[in-house]
Amino acid sequence: MDEIQASGRDDCALKAVGYLQSLEKFSTFFGLHLAYLIFSATEQLSLTLQSKNTTIQEVVMSSELAVAFLEKQRSQSAFELFYDRVLKESGDLTSEPALPRYRRKPQRYDDGSEAYRFEDAKSFHKQQYYEALETIKGEINSRFKQERGMPIAAALEKSLLDAFKGNFELPDVIFSYSKDLNISRLKVQIQMVIKSVTSLLKTFNLENSTQVIKSVTSLRTGCDLMNYDWKFQDNV
Repeated sequence: MDEIQASGRDDCALKAVGYLQSLEKFSTFFGLHLAYLIFSATEQLSLTLQSKNTTIQEVVMSSELAVAFLEKQRSQSAFELFYDRVLKESGDLTSEPALPRYRRKPQRYDDGSEAYRFEDAKSFHKQQYYEALETIKGEINSRFKQERGMPIAAALEKSLLDAFKGNFELPDVIFSYSKDLNISRLKVQIQMVIKSVTSLLKTFNLENSTQVIKSVTSLRTGCDLMNYDWKFQDNV
């Protein structure tokens, strides 16, 4: 930025001056650290969602963990630790924390009341800290705690998981999609799951086959069980 700024008075140099001034502000440094805090929690959720082998159970669990982390950060003690650390790390890299310049509302938006004024820079950054956490937490909940969509997919996945354990029953919500699904064929196919696994285990004389089936706690485990090379295992 310094080199671009010193290169002349063209548009690039003028923009570099503005960017450099922004980067030297404590508010920018604070915002970058806040973004890192939030994205470090949501990154695992993002990786889970993008995985081709993920299950609804894993997605829901990952979203709940992300929300739990964000809720844990939303406390006075957590903010104090975060702010003090950012302030210490900023050192000579940025300017001192300061309140943004007070701006009056445009007259067309002015309802006669004076805009809120923060007491100091710390209270201003605290408001930003809490607002960012609440916004991200709300966005996650709005996507994974819908009345329709995720609960329906979770119910279907649970039915498949229960089938591995011999407890088969379609959720009531599935009958709302009778025009999209062949319910009678779906019942037959799901009932075949547990029969196939049981028959497979008996074929290779695997001891405690009932316990093996009950140990299936996720749909991925069930799929791995059906795809496992039992012939290879028997030869070993």
